[in-house]
Amino acid sequence: MTTVNTVEFPPAKIPMISAIQHVPLYKSESFLRKHYLEKLMSVAQIAKLISSTRSAVSGNLRRHDIPIRSIDQAHNLRKVQIAFGRRIVNGEEIDHKRELQNLEMMRKLRAKGHSYHKIAGIFDAMKVPTKNRGSRWHATTIMKILKAAN
Repeated sequence: MTTVNTVEFPPAKIPMISAIQHVPLYKSESFLRKHYLEKLMSVAQIAKLISSTRSAVSGNLRRHDIPIRSIDQAHNLRKVQIAFGRRIVNGEEIDHKRELQNLEMMRKLRAKGHSYHKIAGIFDAMKVPTKNRGSRWHATTIMKILKAAN
């Protein structure tokens, strides 16, 4: 019988990289500067984008000496209402496909000779949602949407 001499080796030492740290986006100065100052997003929009709170975002804007907009400045940046057929996603204005389909339906009904009042009634009967959820369609709304779209 032969015997085998075995030597137990200690496990290899693996160097750990401990310098890498995850910085939450609401604490990242470059992220906040890009979105607040360059993209002109609001504190609320940034908070929603990164699933954070407005107070965390605004607190870190102050911490990084990023000037907070005055109420007047914020109002000047904000549109009163986004055009029918458009929506905002992550601070970017993009097409709203369902509204664009509804706009096309308005145009077709108008081309067939329907009045604005009749189109509003049709949209209410079909339960087509307005831009301001829960509202009813009005002839003046249909008229303004069609005039703005041309």
